[in-house]
Amino acid sequence: MWGLNGLAVIGFVAGYAVFGIAMTRTATLPRLAGIFVAVGGPAYLLGAGVALIVSPVLWAVAVLGSVSLGAGLAWPGYRLWQPTTASA
Repeated sequence: MWGLNGLAVIGFVAGYAVFGIAMTRTATLPRLAGIFVAVGGPAYLLGAGVALIVSPVLWAVAVLGSVSLGAGLAWPGYRLWQPTTASA
C-alpha cells in the first residue's frame, strides 16, 4: 500500500508542477497564478506527508502550500469568469 501511495504522490507532484508551468506559459492566465500552482501543489503534498511521518511542525509548509494552491487555482478562475470588454 505504501508503494501505491508513494506513486500517487509522485504523480500528483509532477502533475501540479507541469500544470503550473503550462499556466505560466499561456497568454490568457496570470503568470503568477501558475507559479502559485507549481509551487503550492507540491509544497502541500510533500509538507503534509512529511509532517505525518517526521514532525507536526511541518504542517506550516502544508498550510502555506494549500493557500498557494488555492490562490493559484481561484485567481484564473475568477479572471475567466469575468465578462470580457470589447476594445475600441
